Amino acid sequence: MTNLFKSAAQNIKRSPFVIVITLVFFVLFIISLGLSYESFMTTMRGYEMLPTAKINPWIVPLVALLPQVGQVAFTYVFAMDTRKRWGIFIAFFLHLFDMLTDVYFKAHGQDWWVYILAFFESEMLFTLGAVLGLTLSLGMLIELLPHALEQVSHFFHRVSGSLGLHDDADDDEGEVSASPTMRRSGGMIGRD
Repeated sequence: MTNLFKSAAQNIKRSPFVIVITLVFFVLFIISLGLSYESFMTTMRGYEMLPTAKINPWIVPLVALLPQVGQVAFTYVFAMDTRKRWGIFIAFFLHLFDMLTDVYFKAHGQDWWVYILAFFESEMLFTLGAVLGLTLSLGMLIELLPHALEQVSHFFHRVSGSLGLHDDADDDEGEVSASPTMRRSGGMIGRD
């Protein structure tokens, strides 16, 4: 079993850059949410335009949401355990429906080259940016966020210790130092 998120996060979580990398994945998550909403809307409009009868109008947004959520969920299942290839196959079939409705909405009634442009836009921007971006950012945030928060806490603890706000200062290995700390007393800096 290979967990792609654990493998990718292995070296990052011990890095001094874990805070920055976690913020980057958070920004990717926000961007992917915006792209996912646009992809949902184009899938919904494309599904509405299909010349098939729909009895209940409330089903249209649910049908449009299914490929969005399903692609992320089943890609995540595969990424957590690469032996579960069925997850990537289900995600691929949901992707086909998503892509076909997107292209149908974006290019319906246009010249042939608009269909090609809509196909590449749907594949490159919305598949990579929305589905894979959301899946990757969620998986990496789950893996990295606890380590980033630990480093942020450690950083603030060290800063507050160096400002004399508490008695114990951490050394480089994170252990409490036995040496006396500097603190303000009576307007002068002195030793205990």
